[in-house]
Amino acid sequence: MRILSAVLVMLAVLACSSSSKLPQVAPEDVEVYMPGMVAMAENHIVVWETRQVVVGDEAWNTYPSSYSDDQIVQDLREEAAMRGADALLIDRIYRITHTDPLGESLPPEARVIARAVCFLDRHPELAEKK
Repeated sequence: MRILSAVLVMLAVLACSSSSKLPQVAPEDVEVYMPGMVAMAENHIVVWETRQVVVGDEAWNTYPSSYSDDQIVQDLREEAAMRGADALLIDRIYRITHTDPLGESLPPEARVIARAVCFLDRHPELAEKK
């Protein structure tokens, strides 16, 4: 099921990226949904997702641990706005400390898993490409 979901998301991203780009919007116009705030509906298309680091089934962006959740969300909101997204869906923000292969401690970091989406009822032109 995860593989099928990943393939569908990838196809949606490719369909959206192969079409004309959406115009940028103001960051304050991008709605933010934190974990548990909205159930995933079928009426959206993913225009961007975090992909800086991928391990197994998870992909996330990393930030210095000194970044607050608000700073991370604002940074992602600006990225979503540049891509013309209607909303930012935050799946997870968490802090981690870890070591390198030699056992040396690495600086703590904040990680986030998120997607920027366009709602199809606001962008009927994208529905045809889904």
